[in-house]
Amino acid sequence: METAPAPASLPEGPSPSPQSKEELMCPASREQFQAEQEADDSLQKAWAAARSTPPPLSSSNRSRFVVEQGLLHKETLSGGHQEDWHPQRQLVVPTKYRVKLLSLAHDHPSGHSGVNRTKDWLGKSFHWEGMGKDVANYVRSCEVCQPVGKPQDQVKAPLQPLPIIEVPFQRVAVDIQGPFPKKTPRGKQYVLTFMDFATRWPEAVPLSNTRAKSVCQTLTDIFARVGWPSNILTDSGTNFLAGTMKNLWEAHGVNHLVATPYHHETNGLVERFNGTLGAMIRKLVNEHSNDWDLVLQQLLFAYRAVPHPSLGFSPFELVYGREVKGPLQLVKQQWEGFTPSPGTNILDFVSNLQSTLRHSLALAKENLKNAQEEQKA
Repeated sequence: METAPAPASLPEGPSPSPQSKEELMCPASREQFQAEQEADDSLQKAWAAARSTPPPLSSSNRSRFVVEQGLLHKETLSGGHQEDWHPQRQLVVPTKYRVKLLSLAHDHPSGHSGVNRTKDWLGKSFHWEGMGKDVANYVRSCEVCQPVGKPQDQVKAPLQPLPIIEVPFQRVAVDIQGPFPKKTPRGKQYVLTFMDFATRWPEAVPLSNTRAKSVCQTLTDIFARVGWPSNILTDSGTNFLAGTMKNLWEAHGVNHLVATPYHHETNGLVERFNGTLGAMIRKLVNEHSNDWDLVLQQLLFAYRAVPHPSLGFSPFELVYGREVKGPLQLVKQQWEGFTPSPGTNILDFVSNLQSTLRHSLALAKENLKNAQEEQKA
């Protein structure tokens, strides 16, 4: 199938000025965007491919350009999706709006994620040839990210095969980060981190101290939202082994597993999340002084919205059965001229949601199994 030629790479210069960011949420109307799409020289081959009756998607033809309501899109069957599953549909972006989208996908409140996570989040909604290179240039030129260091400079937990869990929040891992060098104005110096094995859903709660009573209350608040797990994995910190915590586990039928030097898989998952979250926090301290505890939920939003590389779905999709609506999705809706779909009755809604979750979790399990097999090869 024909594809559009790659446009010139974005210049390796500084990030857009703060003045340009004020226009990010409303960069253009639908009519303006459509006109730019049609006039952009770099998209002409894609337009020609879309208008020449593109073949249906199949195992041998996994992507194509299509025109819907006058706008150019790219449809793709991802590696883990069956042919009867909905393909990914991306809006093709003309050159004029690419830097604006890069800023929205990478800068605050997206947490200054690295190249891969920025590319994955952007790619859920948008496409252009050369996007990966443009994302890499943009992230590497970001002034906020430079003082933190490159990803390879950060200590990573060793990659170990993790047990495949089918039920969300059946097995979770918990850890504590800190103390950070400076307390926030609200006295926060630690972060309790939480990760679900099945969906990779994270939680992170700022703490003033790590005493068992504080940890107990924080976990109780989390489990009030997601339900009590069958197994919880922690390190051997005294706060996790205190009598208060033992009483909590026994009262709710939770099996407490403690990480040991001989079982690296018990804490590797949450430690890798800690590395990602810690880098985000350090970047925010650079950009927003020491108020990271006020924007921690925005960082979690950014993490939950991006597909996990081993699962093929975002944590949000695996927990709620739908894609999260964030800044990028709002811009896409504006450009596409979003019209709300008609409502459905509650029985159909629940039935459809359950079917979607079952299908998504089954595919996530298969994708994780395949990813682990590739690691062994």
